[in-house]
Amino acid sequence: MTGFYKRTASTLAVIALGVALASPVEAIPAFARKYGTSCATCHVAYPRLNAFGVAFKNLGYRMPADDEDLVKNEPVKLGSDGYKRVYPDAIWPGDIPALPPISFRANATYRSNPTLAGTRDVDNDFQAPQNFFVLLGGTMGERWSFFHHGHLISNGETGYGVARLFARYDGLFNKKGWYMKLGLFEPAVVGQSAFNLLGTRNYAMNQFSFNTGTEFESAAGHHGGALALGRTQRGVEVGAITGDGRVNWAVGMVNGNGSETSVDSNSFDVNSRKDFYGRIAYKHGGLRLDGVVPEDDTSTSDKNWQERSVTFGGFAYIGDNSRPDTDLATVGIEDVTQYERYGFDLDWRRDDLEVLAAYMWATDDLHRQVVRTRFDREYRIGFAEASYVVNPTFIPYARYEFIDRDPTVGDLDRYIAGAVFMMRANLKFNLEGFREPKGNDTLLMSLDWAF
Repeated sequence: MTGFYKRTASTLAVIALGVALASPVEAIPAFARKYGTSCATCHVAYPRLNAFGVAFKNLGYRMPADDEDLVKNEPVKLGSDGYKRVYPDAIWPGDIPALPPISFRANATYRSNPTLAGTRDVDNDFQAPQNFFVLLGGTMGERWSFFHHGHLISNGETGYGVARLFARYDGLFNKKGWYMKLGLFEPAVVGQSAFNLLGTRNYAMNQFSFNTGTEFESAAGHHGGALALGRTQRGVEVGAITGDGRVNWAVGMVNGNGSETSVDSNSFDVNSRKDFYGRIAYKHGGLRLDGVVPEDDTSTSDKNWQERSVTFGGFAYIGDNSRPDTDLATVGIEDVTQYERYGFDLDWRRDDLEVLAAYMWATDDLHRQVVRTRFDREYRIGFAEASYVVNPTFIPYARYEFIDRDPTVGDLDRYIAGAVFMMRANLKFNLEGFREPKGNDTLLMSLDWAF
């Protein structure tokens, strides 16, 4: 074992970039300030994490070893360590970040859609600012951590909103690698996260819920329809790294209606039933998932984005988002929305090349009782994506996605190609083109910065 991993194995042991079972979350500039390091320490091209960043995230935003020795901005202690010996006769001591753990991320985009030329639709425009995110994250003592992802601007719309806000407890049952998460988060069932992209387009597997139109990405919600798998949810999740550091699993229970609330102002859910999901993955080769560098490892290099490994994952999600009709004339009649998702995914890494692939089976039972209609839908979604690190500042990528739907409405395909240019560790330029149904060709140029 040589290079980067050999030099850091004793204090900064890392785990591979793969299908992590903790909900995927960006490392953020607040963490860079805390440890006095570059954004490139955790990212290939932010928000896409490298092996070190995945290790940091999986351990609740802590270094894999000697975390306290590596902190440059010491936290504020909330009590003496001696209180631990007399607990519960004294409050267990904790700490809070010395600096406000806040970061910001923004982007501006120019869009050109030549296939719309000559129509009444706008075929090119400046979308600036397109997004402005507010990110907070940090630790509270040895086991607790927190993360917040809000936005002041989202796709051009102003007004504050919260995408994620959760607390996490590590060392569950006094077992290393076990955790519990509570709040509003992206369920671990999602193999490839919307918050870990190289390009600008989310994976259709995360966003699509059945419709009969030609839009490749339908609204990422449940209202009036079935599940969009990658939507953030309110609930609780438990997971762990087991199997000698090679197996990762998670199970969760969530409301199932995303960030919506019920017509009942006292409820955050639309019914009393909950959605359940589970995920398990196995990694072969490379760094172990628990942050341990194998003594006989020969798959790493002096380039921190490189690794030779393959990770296989499988997942299932079963839910019920049925809700009562709000029309006073039909009170007591319930619209039934039940759905199931099953799938598998793959992450194969070979030095500078990474290949991602996934396939999902989906069924939606949508019964509209008032109008006596029933829509039983089955569809399949899959994708394959490849990216190649030419050098740390230039990363091209390409993706193919498909949705195999009911023959009466037709199938959908999408082709994406682009490249990331890292101008600074916290400043990047993205050039991306994609083709969607009906020859919808689009070119995007985006400038993205984080601070």
